[in-house]
Amino acid sequence: MTNDAGHGPETDATTRRILDAARDCFVETGVRKTTMNAVADRAGVGVATVYRRFPQKPQLVRTVLFREATELVNGVDAAIVGAKTFEDELLTGFVAFTRELMTRSLLHDMNDSDDVAEALKALPGHGTPILGLGRAYLADMIRKRQANGELDQDFDADMVAEIYARLAHSLAMIPEGVIPLEDPEKASAFAQKYLLPLLRPISEI
Repeated sequence: MTNDAGHGPETDATTRRILDAARDCFVETGVRKTTMNAVADRAGVGVATVYRRFPQKPQLVRTVLFREATELVNGVDAAIVGAKTFEDELLTGFVAFTRELMTRSLLHDMNDSDDVAEALKALPGHGTPILGLGRAYLADMIRKRQANGELDQDFDADMVAEIYARLAHSLAMIPEGVIPLEDPEKASAFAQKYLLPLLRPISEI
């Protein structure tokens, strides 16, 4: 992934510092109240250096959001790599997705200003990017299993994926409740009992 200004990969050390600083500022003070000067101070660079990489604030916001979303997906992919069955993959993936989202408040609490509106258009979901991201990720997983015969094809992959994504989003925003999120085994058991049946034909439930 390259930044919007076209100044090279995000692996550049200075760019990483700027993105880290921007993320921290957005989380602590909100996108609207964060200035480019504040980001530069936090990153330990001159404000001109920030503007050379991100000439407009929405470009910086968009790049930070893309990076957070990419890291979330990478975290889920890493969690499911050892799954032996689709059920294990889905259950592990749901728990991992919820956990990753809970640790990235910027992805589910970022509608505090007009500054974000334009940036959000570049992400899936147009206004609710994390829902679009989660739905697309899960729907793709489901469709692959439908195509190879592991899952019934008589249900809408997008619909089921959105149910999962909306639940994960809600749990990340309001984790307090009876669903056992803190214990991965209990969380997986919850998903197996209450969510997995959505992927089975009615006759098997």
